[in-house]
Amino acid sequence: MRTAAHRPEILTAIVGHLRATLRAGSVSPLLKQLIAVRIGQIRQCDPFLVEHMAQARRLGAKAEQIEAMRALAGPADGAPSSFPSDCLGTAPIEPPPDTRGTDEAVFTPAERAALVFADHMARGSGRVPEECFLDLAANFTASEIVEIASTTSLCDSLCRFSNALEIDAPGS
Repeated sequence: MRTAAHRPEILTAIVGHLRATLRAGSVSPLLKQLIAVRIGQIRQCDPFLVEHMAQARRLGAKAEQIEAMRALAGPADGAPSSFPSDCLGTAPIEPPPDTRGTDEAVFTPAERAALVFADHMARGSGRVPEECFLDLAANFTASEIVEIASTTSLCDSLCRFSNALEIDAPGS
């Protein structure tokens, strides 16, 4: 946030948007922080991850939840989804086990729907498959869906801001 302080009016807008999005509303603060962590994972944004993992843990997130988010819809942008064919001799004999589906034990159906929605929204064009949206709509009201989409887009924007300006994680 110190970087944004070079333009006080921008900092004021960011802080206001953060408060309106992450503190207010009827979607649980924990779920909003889990969404923030997932976006930080996708965008590979260390300063964002440090802050939001700490907040998620303070709100009761378990280490298993944070790890299970990595398998929701695939690897972070730019990460290979499988072993490249030209890595013979450098890869383990067996590829790592597929962890998809293990998230069902650590997330409620509503949490999983919101996290998968956020995952889709943060990738590519941001368009979400109809099946994903229907799953979200089965678990949340229209106003809660707006909160989830706003949380996702705000977190994605802040990660892009941090990555573009090469803002380091605290203590690094």
